Amino acid sequence: MLLCLLFSITWIVKGPVNVDLTWVSRAGHIMALGHHEGTLTSMQQHLTTLNISGELNGSRSDKAPLLNAGMDSPWIGRLTNLLGLVLTALFLLTISVLVKGSLTNVPSEQPKLYYMKSSLNTYVVNKCKLTDRVFCSSKLFSNRHFQTLLPYILPKPEVTFEREYLQMHDKGVVALDWVTSCQERVKRRAPILLVIPPVTEGAAYVSNICFSGTERGFRVVVFNRRGEGGSYLTTPKLQSFCDPSDLTQAIEYVTLKVVGCPLAAVAYGTGCGMLMSYIGTSGSSSKLVARVCISPSYEAPSKSNCPIYDTILLLKLKCLVLRHMKALSSVLDISKVMSTWMLPEFSSSLYCPLYGCPSPSQLADAVKPVLGANSADVPLLCINGLDDPVCASAFLPYHTFQSRTNSLLVVTNKGGHCGFYHQLPPKSWSDSLSLDYILAVEEFNSRASRLPKQARIPFRATSAPGCLNMYCSTGDLRDRKVRSKESNLNTIHEKENVMESFPPKVYFE
Repeated sequence: MLLCLLFSITWIVKGPVNVDLTWVSRAGHIMALGHHEGTLTSMQQHLTTLNISGELNGSRSDKAPLLNAGMDSPWIGRLTNLLGLVLTALFLLTISVLVKGSLTNVPSEQPKLYYMKSSLNTYVVNKCKLTDRVFCSSKLFSNRHFQTLLPYILPKPEVTFEREYLQMHDKGVVALDWVTSCQERVKRRAPILLVIPPVTEGAAYVSNICFSGTERGFRVVVFNRRGEGGSYLTTPKLQSFCDPSDLTQAIEYVTLKVVGCPLAAVAYGTGCGMLMSYIGTSGSSSKLVARVCISPSYEAPSKSNCPIYDTILLLKLKCLVLRHMKALSSVLDISKVMSTWMLPEFSSSLYCPLYGCPSPSQLADAVKPVLGANSADVPLLCINGLDDPVCASAFLPYHTFQSRTNSLLVVTNKGGHCGFYHQLPPKSWSDSLSLDYILAVEEFNSRASRLPKQARIPFRATSAPGCLNMYCSTGDLRDRKVRSKESNLNTIHEKENVMESFPPKVYFE
C-alpha cells in the first residue's frame, strides 16, 4: 500500500520518471546483505565493494558499472508511467473499498421487545411502529466502545440554557437548566421533558435530546445533581447514584412552576437509578406521566464489564471531590478517598460518611435502584444493548417487564452504552424512540380521558395510568361542579403552603 502511494505521488508530481533499475537492484541487494549481516560495518564494506556509496548519498558514481545497459531505452519511461497508473488505480480502488465497507450499514436489526400485553403497551407498540422499527448502524459505528464514545466525540447542536438554582430543604442546591433556544414559541400546554444526565455529566452531554425535544414541541429542562454540571456545593454532601430526595423536590417545583402540563423524564446511564428510585418510592403519587431509561443498570453500580470504564468513572468522581474539597473536608477524609483506586472501595469511602452508613452493605441497600411494585404505576420504557461495555446484559430482568402492564423493554444487539447511533451523519436512535414513546403515552392518556358520550363525564382513576375510565351520570353534574370548585380552592391553598415550605430563595444565573 505504501509503495502504491509512493509511486502515485511521484507520478502525479513529477510526471514521467525514468527509473534507474540498476540502482534499485543494487540498493535492494545492499539492503538484503545488510539485513543478513545485521551490522553497520558490513554495510559499509559492501558499499565499498560495489562502489556505489555515492549513489546512496545523493551523488551517483560514474565508476559503478551498469548491470544492464539496455535500461536507458525510451520504453523504460513508458513502462514506468504505466506502472504508476496501475498502482495508483489499485490504491484508489483499495481506499474506495475500505471507505465503502466502513460506511455501509450493518444488516438491519429487529430489536427484541419484552412486555405484557395491555391496552397501553399495545397502543404504544403500534404507534411507535416497534414491530417494523429497525436499528441499522454503519460498520464504522458498530463497535460497542465507539458507540459509547460517540456522545463525547460528535459535535453538539447549538442549544442555549437558562440556569435556575433551586435550594433544597437541607440548604443544598441543585441546578435546573431550561432550554431557551431552538424554539420560537412554546405552546401553553406543551409537555415538559425532564432530562437526567449520568453522574458527573451536565447539560452538554444531553444537548442532542434537548435539541430534538424542543423541535418536537417539548419544554425541556435538565436536572443537575449537587455540585455537578458546573453547579455549586453549599452543603458537605454529594448525591449518590440512586438517591431520589433532590429529584423529588425538583419535580415538585417544576410541576408547580408550569401548572397543567404533563411531565415526562428521560435518564441516561447512572442517572437511571435515581429515576427508578423516585418512582419506586413515590408510586402512584408520582408527578410523571411517562419515563424512559437508556442503558440503565438494574443493580447497584459496583463494577462494569470493562475495567477501563471503571477507571474513567473513578477519575471523574475524584475530580468532583477535588473541586469541592473545601466543602467536603469537614466530613470526608480526603487523603483516604483520593488514595483509593478501586470503584467499590472508593464509593464506600466517599458515600458512607456522607450518608452516615457504618458499613458498605448498608450503603449498597441505600443506593440500590428501587424496583418495587409501586414502580409499575408510571409507564416505563427501557432501552438496553447486549454489547453494553458498562452494564452487564446478564442482569436484564426480562421476567419483570413481561409481568407488568405499563413496562416495555427494548433490547438491541448493538448500541454500546448510551450510544445507539445509526445512519450518516450519525443520529441517536434511542432519543428518537424515547420522544415517540412519551408522545404515544400522552396521546393514549388524552384519548382515554375523552368523552365517549355527551351524557357522561369521564375521569381517570389515580391508581395507574392507562386503566379503565370511570364515569358519572348527568344527574351528578351539579355536584361535580361544586366539588371541582372546592378542589380548585384546596389546590390553590396547597400550592401556597408548598411554596412556603419550598426554598425561600431561587437563584438565577
